[in-house]
Amino acid sequence: MTSIGVRIVEVYVFRRARGRAQYLLLQRSEAEPLYPGIWQIVTGTIENGESALAAARREFGEETGLRMKRMWTVPSVGSFFDVSSDLVQFCPQFAVEVEHGAEPVLSAEHQSCRWVALAQARRLLTWPGQRQAAQLVHDCIAKEKRTPGLTEIHLV
Repeated sequence: MTSIGVRIVEVYVFRRARGRAQYLLLQRSEAEPLYPGIWQIVTGTIENGESALAAARREFGEETGLRMKRMWTVPSVGSFFDVSSDLVQFCPQFAVEVEHGAEPVLSAEHQSCRWVALAQARRLLTWPGQRQAAQLVHDCIAKEKRTPGLTEIHLV
């Protein structure tokens, strides 16, 4: 029987340059068995006993080595169907702002990265849901004045 799960988090990382948001895209290593070579945002698995927020913070650190300036929940949840496990997957989504000039230190999972404008991010991202979420992050967090205050996670 088909089941529902929450096992993956997505983190949309951006920085501001001359008043415009730039989004971090990571290219998966060609050696990765799952989706080699695709461009993606920070994505990772929630470990047993871990909250989605803790997983997002951990995956952000593991995949970028960057320091968070600010963090938000995105007012949306990603979803897809995994036919191999007969699972409808819901993915909590987060946005993280880093300092201008910040450069990631990639893990072995990724072979390249780019800071890009929203339009290029939407062209490079493979999954439609991630393209839509990138637009939402841009509209509701990166350039919006009111919404970020409602969904910001205060870093300790």
